[in-house]
Amino acid sequence: MNQLLKAALVVTVVSASTIGFAQSSAGGNAAKQSRMKYAGTEDIKSILKKGDNTTFTRYFRGGFELDSTRSWSDKIIYTGTAIDDKTYEFKSERYQRDPETNELTLNMETTKTYIDKKIKGSELVTKQFLVDGLVEQITYKGEERTVRCFDKEKKELNQIGCLVYTYTKYPKEKMIKLSANLQDQIIKTIKKNRGIVPSYILMNIESDYKTQQWNLSLDFPKNYDIDSNMYAELVTTIMNVLSQEKLQDYHFNKDINGNYYNHYLNIPISFNKR
Repeated sequence: MNQLLKAALVVTVVSASTIGFAQSSAGGNAAKQSRMKYAGTEDIKSILKKGDNTTFTRYFRGGFELDSTRSWSDKIIYTGTAIDDKTYEFKSERYQRDPETNELTLNMETTKTYIDKKIKGSELVTKQFLVDGLVEQITYKGEERTVRCFDKEKKELNQIGCLVYTYTKYPKEKMIKLSANLQDQIIKTIKKNRGIVPSYILMNIESDYKTQQWNLSLDFPKNYDIDSNMYAELVTTIMNVLSQEKLQDYHFNKDINGNYYNHYLNIPISFNKR
């Protein structure tokens, strides 16, 4: 990933493919690869085939990988362990770095268990460590999804989740107007400026409760010219449109005790070549 941008911006969801870009094709494929990179599973078939124990570390900001020498926010340690001849466990631990103290806090743990070196039929368990000692655990096995919320004493509180957006859907319908405006402005920018249009743009957006700002990370294709005028105009357009959205309560996640959390949206935009 060759370029990241962080600024005060707004959440939106781009989904209409009829006017020039879509979440499928180039953008969708790039987003899938980005998610696999974050999960550490882009080479899982090879890892399972070898069956060797392994460990590696990656650093991210805004969901995109960075070199450890840059200003990263998340450190993820990945560990693969052969439990026995038939069982392989792949685990990741995500540590979030405090921007002021640099202190690391474990806030997410995922464990995926593979049987007979097969991806199909694997079991995934995620644990999110929240304020006040709350732990939200979600288990995926086949088509089944099981949710449990525990307190700091490991007592089960419910089976729907600790976080609002675990048991209710994020209100994307409230973003329709803004989404349409974003698409219109991007198209206008492309029409009035000369230059090569990228095959996609990945947008990872975070609502930051502490700063009461929108944080945006953008990623363009590896070989795209980030010194070009088109790149600058596209970035400026996205910033101008998204910065107009007023931060509201529903933009954040919230637990059963009323504590607020940053919320994230991943938005791939593909530009159709015509």
